[in-house]
Amino acid sequence: MMTEARIAERPALLVRYQRQVLFLAKALNLGLITVYQFLLIYVLTRAVGASVYPFVVFLASIGSYILSTDLGFSGFVYARVRK
Repeated sequence: MMTEARIAERPALLVRYQRQVLFLAKALNLGLITVYQFLLIYVLTRAVGASVYPFVVFLASIGSYILSTDLGFSGFVYARVRK
């Protein structure tokens, strides 16, 4: 059975580990995006052929870069606005 002190302690733990949890969430998000992009490239290469492969890789890499940059920049803006 949980006591009132342990229940009150839970939010403090969430605040204490908030940075680590957010970092892990961002890292997981980036990992999932990377896996998705590799699968997308594999499927598109099989569907359209190797002659278009360089163009597909170029587009996928630009898309991943823009998404990663947007996530980082929006986090920066959010932190600045909260100050």
